[in-house]
Amino acid sequence: MTVNVLEDEQSPIGVIYGTVSTQEFKVALSQDSPVRGEYVVVEHELHGPVLGQVIEIETSSDLTFDKAHSISMGMDVNIGEKSAAVVNVLGFHDERGVLRAPSTPFHPGSPVLKAPDDLVKQILGLEVPEERSAYIGKIEGHDIKVSLDLNKLVQRHLSVIAMTGSGKSYVVGVLLEEFAKRGVSALVIDPHGEYTSLMHPNLDQTDCRQMSEYDIKPKGYSNVIKEYALSQADNPDALPFTLDAIGLSPEELAELAGFKSTGPHAGIIWRSVDRLRSARPYYTLRDVMYTVELEKNNLKWSIINSLEHIDSMGIFSEDPTRVKDLIKKGQVSVLNMRGAPAQMQQVAVTQLGKDLFEARKAGRIPPFMLVVEEAHNYCPQTEASLTNRIFRTLASEGRKFGLGLCIVSQRPAKVDKNVLSQCGTQVILKVTNPNDLKAVVASVEGLTPVMAKEVQRLPVGVAIVVGGSVARPIFVDIRVRESRHGGRSVDVLPDEPEECPEIDLFSDKEEEE
Repeated sequence: MTVNVLEDEQSPIGVIYGTVSTQEFKVALSQDSPVRGEYVVVEHELHGPVLGQVIEIETSSDLTFDKAHSISMGMDVNIGEKSAAVVNVLGFHDERGVLRAPSTPFHPGSPVLKAPDDLVKQILGLEVPEERSAYIGKIEGHDIKVSLDLNKLVQRHLSVIAMTGSGKSYVVGVLLEEFAKRGVSALVIDPHGEYTSLMHPNLDQTDCRQMSEYDIKPKGYSNVIKEYALSQADNPDALPFTLDAIGLSPEELAELAGFKSTGPHAGIIWRSVDRLRSARPYYTLRDVMYTVELEKNNLKWSIINSLEHIDSMGIFSEDPTRVKDLIKKGQVSVLNMRGAPAQMQQVAVTQLGKDLFEARKAGRIPPFMLVVEEAHNYCPQTEASLTNRIFRTLASEGRKFGLGLCIVSQRPAKVDKNVLSQCGTQVILKVTNPNDLKAVVASVEGLTPVMAKEVQRLPVGVAIVVGGSVARPIFVDIRVRESRHGGRSVDVLPDEPEECPEIDLFSDKEEEE
């Protein structure tokens, strides 16, 4: 039997031996051994070059107990060693460009070669046109850039999952830098005020030393970042964010007040709004309260108390923040929630989500990505939340209208599965909690058992990326931030700050202005 060999000057790293399946095989290694994670290629008699990845290296020897004892006594002993690699079959592209697994196993004795970078990029779906690519880093252990397709990120939703301190907000910052470069509109729900740091260039000395490895330089994005805040007292440099108090529907009023849409409280709200609509073209939240007070039913007092509490938050205004100002072509808006009570955040995000969805359906705003930090607080799995319903709607229907959702959480087990399962692209950093691991495995298609185990051991800055334009799960060294990272942990005894030496932040007069 003749085995076809790829036309390549390099020598094989070994040959296939033993039991071979269409999903996995073993390689008897030559002296030029690969490392775990290396990509290899084998010529298949029906499909041509097929890509695989080394998932384990095994070494056996003829070292017996007696020989080992002799070594311990200081004697010279010859040890015979043999190395083998376990390879996971990733697949090949068929005539339609679809990644498929081979239909028959490889033949034992087939030579295995290291895969060229171009083949790895082609088969893994990393060849993304420059104008819509989001460069997030390099394949771990390889000099192969990883760029995600921005269209697919918005069209299929995205989740970024990691335990605290593993770098999830850092990854989101990298993505937002890419959105800003490519003119992709985005809005960030930012509970802790981390993302306004995107305005400033990253001058951290350690980061600057690594930037040349990723072909980037320090850069701030103040020209496209716009910050809004619920609490201006805590965020004096931000623009005020308020919601429209005029013309709230009975359904919205009942939901915001915490009542069922079909109960007796809702009936009072409906009657009050009907009276207002028949008497005037516009009505405010306070108009609704005054009209509810005319009711004879004593249930009116609980409604009035709830509506007064909402009104006292100060987030409803007759001169609200316009959705058109939040979502503009090429603008990244940050809604800074720092200092705002939890209930105020819930009310603001609920109403804002509805307004964004309706505006996007009507085409009044451009397509955009809605980034939701601490998503387990806004769409929890096990408890009712004011925001749950709108996020289920955005997850299931938003993509049809060009409204992408980026779910960011340190507790995936606490995120509504109806929302998390809709995310077609996942960026997973280190996760160790058993319940969170189960949630990750259940929501990520194509995650192998080996990779699922690796999730617990991932170093900071390394992520498993799967879905969207990436055809198979890959390990990615996330690139350094160009802008300052605002989510660093606070040191009890901070060092003196260091800055990058001799970096020209302004290449010309126009940029400096």
